[in-house]
Amino acid sequence: MLQHEIVMHRILDHENILSYLATFVSGRSLWLVMPLQGYGSCKDVMAAQFRTGFPELIVAMIIKEVLIALVYLHQKRYIHR
Repeated sequence: MLQHEIVMHRILDHENILSYLATFVSGRSLWLVMPLQGYGSCKDVMAAQFRTGFPELIVAMIIKEVLIALVYLHQKRYIHR
């Protein structure tokens, strides 16, 4: 099942979906190598710059981009869990 997920992810090509650069197994661990995200996660940005939470406009922009990625996934007949 996990191998299927990795293969499926490799065929996705969308600016809002982080790609895998490589995958490998080391001992009992599976490693996924992904591009560096310079600002970190939304949580990292919020903790560093928006301690009381994101303004509504930023939340709306993030949700818009996530929905665009979901539309792409659904067009590829892939359902995100």
